[in-house]
Amino acid sequence: MRVPSLLPLLPCLLLYTLQSSSVFSLSTDEVFFSFQINELSALNRLVQHLQLSIDSIDVATRTVTAYASTENFQALLEQHPQHEAKETGSPSASLPSMFDVLSLRGSIREAQKSLSLPKADSSSSSSTSAVVHSLQLRQRPSETGEAPVMSDKLTATSDVLSAYPTYEGYKSLVRGLAALRPDLCRVEKIGDSVLGREILLMRVSGDANDDKPSVLLDANMHGDEVVGLPLSLKLVQTLLQGYDSDARLKSIVNSSVLWFIPLRNPDGTYAGGDTTIRGARRFNSNWLDLNRNHPYMLMAEGPPGGRPIQTENEVFLDFVRTHNFTLGVNMHGGAEVINYPWDSIQERHPDDAWWRRVAKKYADAAHAVDPRYMSRFDNGITNGYDWYSVWGGEQDYMNHFRNTRMFTLELSRPKMPPARMLPFYWDRNKEGLLGFIEEAAPVFESLKGEAEGSQGEEG
Repeated sequence: MRVPSLLPLLPCLLLYTLQSSSVFSLSTDEVFFSFQINELSALNRLVQHLQLSIDSIDVATRTVTAYASTENFQALLEQHPQHEAKETGSPSASLPSMFDVLSLRGSIREAQKSLSLPKADSSSSSSTSAVVHSLQLRQRPSETGEAPVMSDKLTATSDVLSAYPTYEGYKSLVRGLAALRPDLCRVEKIGDSVLGREILLMRVSGDANDDKPSVLLDANMHGDEVVGLPLSLKLVQTLLQGYDSDARLKSIVNSSVLWFIPLRNPDGTYAGGDTTIRGARRFNSNWLDLNRNHPYMLMAEGPPGGRPIQTENEVFLDFVRTHNFTLGVNMHGGAEVINYPWDSIQERHPDDAWWRRVAKKYADAAHAVDPRYMSRFDNGITNGYDWYSVWGGEQDYMNHFRNTRMFTLELSRPKMPPARMLPFYWDRNKEGLLGFIEEAAPVFESLKGEAEGSQGEEG
């Protein structure tokens, strides 16, 4: 594969000064840090080549927060030992005077959060210069706040939002839900993570027929964005427990096929051990961002950056390539917003009007419960590219390669809220999730009609 030239970026001197921090150690596997950038207009071009996993941008202060693996961050520091600064409570360390755009691995998480950056003018030398400063090492989100309440005793009939499940508790709960209604739900292991943890799939439907509207819901691709895991399990529990008593839930289960992968990145979520999500990390065990590691719509082969597709994504891709999905949701955290395609290109999706309607419908359902929830962006919705540019994400892969209308659901501003807050997020997303699933039927019939019409013309 031909690699785009990086020569235009060589003038980019990314100067910074390390601020003192009492919460960071290079012994951690994943580095979380921030810096300020002077020229936002250059950021869009820079993020195409800087292999950081950017987490957020504060537009008012031009502060960027990002992740990197320890290996890559340490290599970055060693390449330019021109400044010295002290980390509180530790010896002084040699630090570089610039970022080397060729040295970092990882991927870009949210490079343009809350803003749309103008394209750089290649004829201007200033357009390739992005001076940054005030680099500060930060404590990872999964290591802040109160210790998470964990349980290995959650059952199909208990309050699954009372605690976060341990890894063994998660597996037991998933299989327990299937045992609760084996006529409606089945579980299968579709693969293993890098470290051998199980990646489980749940199928919920009224029968074994797959020739009907199909919806894929997955969560925890970023291991430290944990709200999607319990909410996925709560949705399954709600559908199964309400099947005999609630006509709407029964209709949803009977008229569609629902596929759940509640834990896409088990090694990331349980990086601190199988009994806690404390210490969860964004990356998988190879220190790569799974949501920048899917085949990319503008590349002939492979994900961006020439990295191999990761084990967890191979498992996912093997599954989705053998099924046809009508709609899809992938759940994240760090914001509260409906993010619809495209993520990687400015051009609008062919179904942009449909996406805006459906996204607004979801946000309106949340606002009916709490007007303060999903209150930012365009009243709770955003086009992905307008928010930030992402290459190799699941959303664009599913829309482009699998013809699945998938959006990214950002559930919570804190990535790891206390377990007592889980009912709060469920109450504000229950109706939106059910309503989105119901959108699958008309889309399915429309696509089926188009396919039949095309076959008739060919005949």
